[in-house]
Amino acid sequence: MHRHTVYSTQSIQVHAQAYSVQYTVNPAPIPAPGGTTTITLQIILPPGAFVQLVYLNVEEPDGDVCTILEPLSGTGPTTLTLTKVYPTDAALTFNIANDGCDTNEPPGSTWEVFGAIVGNFGARVFEDNIVLPFMVVPESMLGAVAVTGAGIATFAGYRVLRTKRD
Repeated sequence: MHRHTVYSTQSIQVHAQAYSVQYTVNPAPIPAPGGTTTITLQIILPPGAFVQLVYLNVEEPDGDVCTILEPLSGTGPTTLTLTKVYPTDAALTFNIANDGCDTNEPPGSTWEVFGAIVGNFGARVFEDNIVLPFMVVPESMLGAVAVTGAGIATFAGYRVLRTKRD
């Protein structure tokens, strides 16, 4: 399991020919609670290799499990690609929190993405994590002006008082 991984690749040998399973999560981390991310799964098959996606799931921090429902299969040589937006393109398959597929979790929460493929080479599973970062609210321009203005006003007051004293 790789925490904070944006891009993950698994390569497996099939009858002396290589195929690969690659998936990306972008953006990862998810930019804000309630935000979305795109999950892309790509399978590169050599000639004669067959593969079928069995499942692609996301387990939320609150225990809900959501499935990205999409048939994906093919025989090589080919490249199969599946691109879906989470949670928009996901369906709730196991509900603990009773709130559906979402990204409304506290900052620092982790979603686990996991899936399985099967083919004439056997079955393989893959997994990764998506993290919701801690949010930092940027300071407004007004705050910067107030701090700078206070420093300038203090310096100007000092200069005026010093001039009157001399």
